[in-house]
Amino acid sequence: MADPFLTLSKDDRREALAVAADRTGRPIHLLDKDVWVVRTLQTLFSSTLGEHLVFKGGTSLSKAYGVIKRFSEDVDLTYDIRALAPDLVGDNDEALPKTRSEEKRWTSEVRKRLPVWVSDTVEPVIASALRDQSLPAAIRLEDDTLYLNHEAVDVRWRDRGGPTVEALKRRGFGSRLIYSSLSAFGNVAVDYAPKELILSLDASLQSLQDQNCSDSPT
Repeated sequence: MADPFLTLSKDDRREALAVAADRTGRPIHLLDKDVWVVRTLQTLFSSTLGEHLVFKGGTSLSKAYGVIKRFSEDVDLTYDIRALAPDLVGDNDEALPKTRSEEKRWTSEVRKRLPVWVSDTVEPVIASALRDQSLPAAIRLEDDTLYLNHEAVDVRWRDRGGPTVEALKRRGFGSRLIYSSLSAFGNVAVDYAPKELILSLDASLQSLQDQNCSDSPT
């Protein structure tokens, strides 16, 4: 069953996200990403994979247990090794390596198999859901990680409560800085309404995420 929100038009999704952003104080692009995170989890756990999947990491503490409040950039999942590599486990009911050398051998072998398993088993599940529901997203695989790149979001920022706004006759240093800084992400537009200034950025979440990663300390 398609998520009603994801089947809305781009403008309707933006309007719904703007309401949620005003109520929660969260940025629109993070709220939009969160919708896709939840929908992806629902798709995976409602498939045949769900029986052996475990949702872990910080996002699970937020989504499943409400222990913390955070919007994660990714989702961490673990698949039961007994289903992924039964030949390694054998009759080991605990599915735990008994020696350090066995642990190294299992780890090495799983790392070799995981990218193929993600490509051959996980990717078709997500691709089928996107195709069946005509959702505007594309899949990108890198090693054992699956990325979901979806339609751009028009992010709008409003500045209210100041003096009456008039359209600029020419761009000064400040406005040029804004345009040059944001144009790397997508299309930038500024609306000089009488009672507010509205800055719109039509950018893909991937471009925002890539910039966030590049700004993170290494």
